[in-house]
Amino acid sequence: MSVSRNGLVDGPLSSRRAGRAWHLVGLLASATLGAIIAFSILPYEMLLGYQSYWNNIIGDNATSLAGFYSFANDKWRWPVLFTSYINYPSGANIYYIDAVPVLAIIGKALFKITGYIYPYMGAWILSSYILNGVFGYLIFRLLKMDVFSSFISSSLVILVPEFIFRHPHIGLVAQFFILISIYLYLKFTSASSKVEIYILSISISLVIVVNVYLFAMCFALIVAGILDSCRLGKVKIGAAISIIMLIGIFALVMSIFMGLIGAGQSLPGIGGFGIYSMNLLSPVWPQYSILTGVGFLDTTGGQYEGFNYLGLGILGIFVVSAVFFWKSYLSLIKDRPFIALILVLLIAYAASTIVYLGDIRIAKFRYDEWPVLGRITSTLRSSGRFFWPVGFIIVISAITILYRNLQRRHFVAVLSLAIVLQVVDLQPLFRLTHGNAVAVTTRVPPDGDVTLDLIRSHDMVMVFPGALCGPEEDLNRVLQIQLLAARAGRPFDGAYINRGNRPCKDIAAEFAADPWRGVDLPRALLVLMKSSVSPSFVAYGLGPDVKCREARYAYFCGRVPLDGTLETVGSAVNPPTMPLNTSLDPNGDGRPFLAQGWTAPSSVYRWAEGERVRFLGKLPREVCGAIEFSAEIVPFAFKDYAVKTAVAEIYGGGSKTIQLDQLGQQRIHVVFPLERCIDHLDLTFNFRELKSPLDVGLNNDPRTVTWGFFNYRVDVPANP
Repeated sequence: MSVSRNGLVDGPLSSRRAGRAWHLVGLLASATLGAIIAFSILPYEMLLGYQSYWNNIIGDNATSLAGFYSFANDKWRWPVLFTSYINYPSGANIYYIDAVPVLAIIGKALFKITGYIYPYMGAWILSSYILNGVFGYLIFRLLKMDVFSSFISSSLVILVPEFIFRHPHIGLVAQFFILISIYLYLKFTSASSKVEIYILSISISLVIVVNVYLFAMCFALIVAGILDSCRLGKVKIGAAISIIMLIGIFALVMSIFMGLIGAGQSLPGIGGFGIYSMNLLSPVWPQYSILTGVGFLDTTGGQYEGFNYLGLGILGIFVVSAVFFWKSYLSLIKDRPFIALILVLLIAYAASTIVYLGDIRIAKFRYDEWPVLGRITSTLRSSGRFFWPVGFIIVISAITILYRNLQRRHFVAVLSLAIVLQVVDLQPLFRLTHGNAVAVTTRVPPDGDVTLDLIRSHDMVMVFPGALCGPEEDLNRVLQIQLLAARAGRPFDGAYINRGNRPCKDIAAEFAADPWRGVDLPRALLVLMKSSVSPSFVAYGLGPDVKCREARYAYFCGRVPLDGTLETVGSAVNPPTMPLNTSLDPNGDGRPFLAQGWTAPSSVYRWAEGERVRFLGKLPREVCGAIEFSAEIVPFAFKDYAVKTAVAEIYGGGSKTIQLDQLGQQRIHVVFPLERCIDHLDLTFNFRELKSPLDVGLNNDPRTVTWGFFNYRVDVPANP
C-alpha cells in the first residue's frame, strides 16, 4: 500500500476508504478554517444572528434587514418578491434591497409556519467564509493536490481582500458561487460527461436568485467552461450553443418569477458606469495594507467598488510562479484559450470606459453608448467588481503551478510564508472590517422616544424626505425608523432602494401638495426630519386636524385625536417667532421660516426650488389691515431663459403677481391687504413653466431653481 502525491491511498478497498476519509477530514478542516477566520475578524453576535445586534444596525444591511422583515410580515403576492409594505402604497421588489431573495423566501415561509423571524444575514456571511474554504479545497483536490496542501491552500482563497471587504453587502458576500463556477469549469474540461455539463450549467442560472452581479460573473465562467470543453471535443458546437441558450432561458424564467421582468417590468438601469470602476493598479497597489495604511486607490470618487488589492502573500506567490515557471502560464493560456479570453474581457469591463492607471487616464471608450451594451452597463454599473473571478483564478493558478513544480516540502514552506505575509499585510483591513461591523450598531444612537410601541400603535409610517432625499446625517436615522416599522410589521415609505427610486423633486412636490400623499389611514404616523422641515411648517403647514410632537431629530405627527402613545413622545412643538421689521438671512436666522421649496444652505444666497415656495412663521403679535414682504433676490437666467414671474399668495389676504423687468440682483417689495387678522405668516410664491440648469444647457444640475434669496423681511405698514 502507498500514498500517492494527490493524497489518495493506492491499494485494496479498505485503503481507498481511508483515502476518502482523509479527503473528508480535509474538507471539514477547510470549512472549520473558514469559520475561524470569520470569527477572528467579525463579531460573533453578528455571525450568529443575535437580534440584539441585527435589530440595531444601520447602513446597507439595515436596508436589507428592513426589506426582509417587511417582506415576511406581508402576505404572499405575485410576483413573489413584491411587497406593498415598502414604499407603501405603491410597493417595491425586495430584489433591489439586497436581501438575498432566495433566503428571504425561505425565511418568510418559516415565519408563516412558525411565527419566528430570524435575521439570517449573519449566518449567510459566516456560511460564505465557510463555503469559500470548502470550494477552494475542492478546486485544489480536483487539480490533484494532496489533502494537506489543498487544506492550507484554501486559506488564501478565504483571505482575498476584496471578499473580506464585502461583508456590508449581504448579496455580494456570497462569492463562493464564483468558486463553484471555477470548480464547474474545471469539471467540464476534465471529468464531466455531456449530461453533467448540461445539468450543472443550467443550475448556475439559480444564482440570479441571489445577486445579478454574481450571476453575470458565474455565467461568464460557465460559458468559458462550455467553450473550452467544446474545443476539447467533450461537447459539439451545437450542444454548446444550446446549453448557453438554456442558461439564458432558465435565468429568464427565474427573473419573471421574481418580478424583475414581465408585466411591464425590466431590470432598471442607473447612471454611474465609469465611476465605480477598477483602477488598473488596484490589484497590485497596497490598500488597507501595512505598507500604506488605510485608504483606497480612488481616482473617480467611486473606485472603492474596484478595490481588488490581492495582498502581499498572494502577490508573492504569483510573482514567484510567474518568474520561475512562466512557461506554465503560457501552457495554461494555450490549453484554455476561452477562459483566458473571458478573464481579459472581465478585466476590460472592470476598468470600464474611462481607464485609469493610478492618477493617469490612459484610455477612453464609448461602448456604454451602444444599444445592447448600454443597457448592460446601466444595469451592472459597478464594473470594478468584475475583477473578482480574475483574482480568484490568479490565486488558484499560482498555487497550482507552484505545487506542480516544487517539491512538497518546499511548496508547503513557500505557501506557509505567503499565508503569514497575507495575514500580516491585511491587518489594517481586518481592523476596518471589524470596526465597521461594530460601528453599525453604535454610530447613530437611537432616539429614545422612538419605540416599537409607538410604531405598533399606528397603521403605517410615512417618512419625509425619506432615506435618499435628505442630508447625509439623516440617512441612518431614517433607516432606524424604517427598521422599527419593519420589525413591527407596519408599512413604510421613503425606502432606500438601489434601483428605481423616485426623483427627490417629485417626492418634494407631492409632499408640498399633500403631506399625507393620499394615504387616508386614520392612524398613519407622519415622521418629519428636523433638518428638512422647519418647526414653523410643522406648527402651521399641516392643517388643523394634524398635531405633532418634537423628538430629538424628528417631528412625529398624527391626525387628531392623537394616539396615547404618541402624546407621550418628546415635547410639544414650539415654533420660533418671526421678527418684524428685521432683515433675515435664509441661510441663518431666517432659516426656521422657510417651509418648503428650498435648496440646501449656501454661503451667499439660497435658491428657491420648484413651482411652490413657501414662508411660514409665527408672528410676535396679531397683524390686521395689511402686511409687507420684501427681499433681495436674483432670478435664475441663462441665455434666453429667465424666471421673471411669480404669483404670491398670502393666508388671510389675496394674491399679487410679481413681474421682474430686469435680470441680476434686485429688490422686490409687495404689500398685501389683509381680509382678516392673522397670527402667523403663510406666504407662497408660485412659479410656472420652469427649467433646470440641465434643461437650458448650463450644467448637469437637474433642480428647477427659481430665485436666489439673499435676505428677506416682513413689515407692518404704519398706516395700513
